[in-house]
Amino acid sequence: MSFVPSGDIIARLKRQLGLDEKTDAVFKIWEKELGPLAQGVKLIGIKDGHLLAEAESNVHLQEITLRRREFVKKINQYFGNEKVIKTIKLRLK
Repeated sequence: MSFVPSGDIIARLKRQLGLDEKTDAVFKIWEKELGPLAQGVKLIGIKDGHLLAEAESNVHLQEITLRRREFVKKINQYFGNEKVIKTIKLRLK
């Protein structure tokens, strides 16, 4: 039996789940840019440049919807205006 380093296992799992450094960074940036509003909006993931999120209430849903372009722009600025995020797709929990 040979042993596989835990770092290799974690890296393999991240690839299989679609998690990479940019995805991790987007989740951290989201928390920072939204501030207290982030408490009511849970990120689900990123798929093809679409940030998927779930709002706790209609108030949170409306706030993010109204400020969607602003948040997309702020997130992409962290990546040198690379279009990491094209849009934010929301749903009510």
